[in-house]
Amino acid sequence: MTFTYNERTLTLRGWADQSGIKYHTLYHRIMKSGMSFTEALEKGAEGADFAMPVSAFGETKTLHHWAVDPRAGCAVTTMRRRLAQGWDPEQAIAEEPQNRSSLGTGVPHSAFGMSMGLEDWGRHTQIPAGILRHQMDHYKLPLESALTSLGWTPQTNTPTEHDLLLITAAELRSGDHILGAEHAASGERFLTIRRPSAAPASSAAPRTPAPGRTPPTQPAPTATTPPRRTGR
Repeated sequence: MTFTYNERTLTLRGWADQSGIKYHTLYHRIMKSGMSFTEALEKGAEGADFAMPVSAFGETKTLHHWAVDPRAGCAVTTMRRRLAQGWDPEQAIAEEPQNRSSLGTGVPHSAFGMSMGLEDWGRHTQIPAGILRHQMDHYKLPLESALTSLGWTPQTNTPTEHDLLLITAAELRSGDHILGAEHAASGERFLTIRRPSAAPASSAAPRTPAPGRTPPTQPAPTATTPPRRTGR
């Protein structure tokens, strides 16, 4: 589900990231408490950091409200870090990150007649959002083409060409295509790979003769008697 506020449209998860309000808090306010999206968003996030007043552009607002202001160029966590580092408030609010990408920021992406944020697409397809982001960004693909290239289609009954697996380096096989790497908290390195699906074993089925034809009969084996040797 997507929502528009101050002419910006994001998924609910995108607004949670942008504002600092927990996703489940926003969801509960809208779906359980009956608030409108605007009411749920403007109620703000919990915590003293988000209620901190910040003066910029001739106004004073809480940090949370600056994060959903149309002049905001980054998410609330980035604003808070910049202000803690001593940035000018207007610059901390408005400047976009150097490596900013629209992918994964809650901007809805459409494919196969559906529209949702990249994280939600990752949950829906069981393909990590980081892999989708890499496929789209590196190869300049729209989401639908990226999903298709990774072997995913909405027809769940149609077998996909490849399987995505999370494995250790020791489990890597010949033919595996590495899509990404990550480190667990234990320090162990895991690889996300695309592995060609194994071809199903074919069992030999008995051949059926064409209609109207009699299958050839094999001659029954006959015992052979060695020739008698005649004396001379």
